Amino acid sequence: RYLRCARDAAGVEGIVRRVAEDLGCKAFCISGAGPSLLCLTRDAAFAEKLSAAVSNLPHNWQVRGLAVDPTGAEII
Repeated sequence: RYLRCARDAAGVEGIVRRVAEDLGCKAFCISGAGPSLLCLTRDAAFAEKLSAAVSNLPHNWQVRGLAVDPTGAEII
């Protein structure tokens, strides 16, 4: 279903964005000049779902679940 978007002008990053949003990603951005793409979600299983969904896309995508620091910077 997602591979139908391959001709999209946004390229593979656009496909990954659509896949992530379809899986429930609440926020999405490209970090720096790429190739890092960030998704925010509360779904603990999201990384596993996204990894499975992008496994057949070009460029050997690697998905890593990372924790968000809810307190931010602290003065020590």
